[in-house]
Amino acid sequence: MTVKSYVFDVDGTLTPSRGKMNIDFHLWFSDFCDKHNVYLVTGSDRPRTVEQMTEYIYNKCRAVYQCSANEMWIGEKLVRQSRMEISKELEKILLEYWVKASSFPHRTGYHLDIRSGQANFSVLGRKATKQQREEYIKWDKENDERNTIAWTLNDAFGHTYEFTVAGETGIDITYKNCGKEQILLDFDGCDVVFFGDTIRPGGNDYSLAQMLMHHTDDSRAYNVSGWRETWELLAKMT
Repeated sequence: MTVKSYVFDVDGTLTPSRGKMNIDFHLWFSDFCDKHNVYLVTGSDRPRTVEQMTEYIYNKCRAVYQCSANEMWIGEKLVRQSRMEISKELEKILLEYWVKASSFPHRTGYHLDIRSGQANFSVLGRKATKQQREEYIKWDKENDERNTIAWTLNDAFGHTYEFTVAGETGIDITYKNCGKEQILLDFDGCDVVFFGDTIRPGGNDYSLAQMLMHHTDDSRAYNVSGWRETWELLAKMT
């Protein structure tokens, strides 16, 4: 029998965006991890994921793929890690042109976060208050700024980098073909069930979901609207 693995995005899929896991779902999901092969794949780094999921859940996962699969962790052990360099030309556009070009009024600092094999860019900045984040989320939905930036940068730098909308305020930057789809190298012959909240063109869950269409006959992906829908789907299928 083919082994089935459950793979989850974190922000917006198992937790509120940048928030902590609901306590009731945490208890239920802990039991789920005991009975199934569970993996996480997220654009965040390990400290952020541990804060959101708790170290207890983190260590129950078979593996956690951080920084859009450019780091692989098993518990507290870093198994592998990729490097990331942003060209001076791209950095200039991100930090000078795009920040100034946006008509959104707030700039909160820490706009470019370079991680292992990945970077995250935010016009708003990662030091925003909850209210500022909510204002930007609403504004972005009305103005489609992040999608526009991602599409434009993919046109200009798509030979080297890939730009995808991530979370609620950011844009993930990876090397070409080095996003979340990388994890499938570790799942040869294994049915994978993936849950993500940005399975759409331009979203950072999209490439993995597309690859799953050709992975195994029983591999599939679910685009969810939040952790409640993830819980409902899991409860029905297991």
